[in-house]
Amino acid sequence: MEGDPPAGHDDALHPVRHLRRALSGVTAPPAGGRIPPEVPPPPVTPHAPPRRGRTRLRLTAGVALTLAVSAAWSAATLHGEQPAPPTSIASQVPADAIGNLRMFSQSTGWAERQSDGAILHTTRGVLRWTVASPPTLETVIAVSYVDVRTARALTVPASAQGATTVESWATGDGGATWNREGSFSVVGFSPTLIGTLDFVDPLHGWFSQLQDDPGVTGTELYRTTDGGADWTQIAFVGTGGPAGAAPSTQAPTGCVALIAAFVSPGTGWLSGSCSTGPPPLYVSHDGGLSWADQPLAPVPGSLYGEQSSPPSFTSTEDGTLITEDVGATPVSAGLFATTDGGRTWSLRHSSAGTPFGSDFVDTDHGWLAISSPESGATAPDLDVTGDGGRSWSVLHALPDIGWNVYMGLQLDFLTPAVGWVSTGVDQSDGGRSYLLETGDGGQTWSALRPLISMQ
Repeated sequence: MEGDPPAGHDDALHPVRHLRRALSGVTAPPAGGRIPPEVPPPPVTPHAPPRRGRTRLRLTAGVALTLAVSAAWSAATLHGEQPAPPTSIASQVPADAIGNLRMFSQSTGWAERQSDGAILHTTRGVLRWTVASPPTLETVIAVSYVDVRTARALTVPASAQGATTVESWATGDGGATWNREGSFSVVGFSPTLIGTLDFVDPLHGWFSQLQDDPGVTGTELYRTTDGGADWTQIAFVGTGGPAGAAPSTQAPTGCVALIAAFVSPGTGWLSGSCSTGPPPLYVSHDGGLSWADQPLAPVPGSLYGEQSSPPSFTSTEDGTLITEDVGATPVSAGLFATTDGGRTWSLRHSSAGTPFGSDFVDTDHGWLAISSPESGATAPDLDVTGDGGRSWSVLHALPDIGWNVYMGLQLDFLTPAVGWVSTGVDQSDGGRSYLLETGDGGQTWSALRPLISMQ
């Protein structure tokens, strides 16, 4: 039922759920634009502080979720008073449903079309997009946004299954032109378990390929140091696969959905899901060739396993990650923060509920979207912080459009005031999807209808 909150052991909340749906059959409404908010937002700063692009996983038959966060504090919020949620919102699918959104300014950014995964670019804001995919009939399986004009992408044949050749592509002009850089072979490619691509600069990138084949369950990790011309498999994490390719500290039994996220050419982390024990976190300082366990305390191990998100950094020193205990009743979430480049992590926030997404735009301002334990709620709460997660306030601000739509929630905030929420496509209810915008730190939201055109 739409009014029911997500269950702790629902397949839709599988550990590998930070992923993009490639869904078809989305019906678009007539062309349009913004649905005006009921309260006009205040003026905002037009430029965001610099920050690294976030890692996004994708599961074609699964649920989309990305971690993102930002916050703006009003005097009322700081004193525990909550603004009234929007009383109405359009119940139409946007003209073109988009996801995997990453805005670098209010006018420029990247996204993907939810119906087929086509890469999109804009220089005219979130309402106007241009298809900017590589010139190939193959399927885009992963993309990494390096900066406002630079991106890297991977493609495979439309019918790829099992042993597959992956093509690597590069653009430096916003997707207007692409170069085919190189290719590499993947032994256990699955169209339903794809993975994530992460570039920290135009040259250094990693691809985590998830597998779930008989006798081989885990993650193949590939690396390039020349922008995608040459790729090398540097590790296998899971059960089966090449001998001696697991982390130097062996991953616990059942850790079969770990993915890599890097902050520099040398330093990165493995995070994901384990069937038992504490949330996994491994660190590498040699580009992924070797790994060491970095326990997250004080989270206890769970009989049903715990999940960890890829860390997201706003500077070389400051970052956050989310954990989830799927065995707890109700499901519980934790937000960890580091101020020393990931050498140590401290628990800044814990709450009952399923985490949908989080992001910090700077050291202090952040949001955590989390399912509300309140009966009848059909939208996540927004837990907001303005002091780096040491104290929080709750905004009941997102419109009640149904859990099935929010299962694909992605947050992308540009400043402590300006941000967006893109939702998944709810196939069970007419293919609904939303792009929401706030100009006041998440206290009020308006629905947008983006339009996509060909180059």
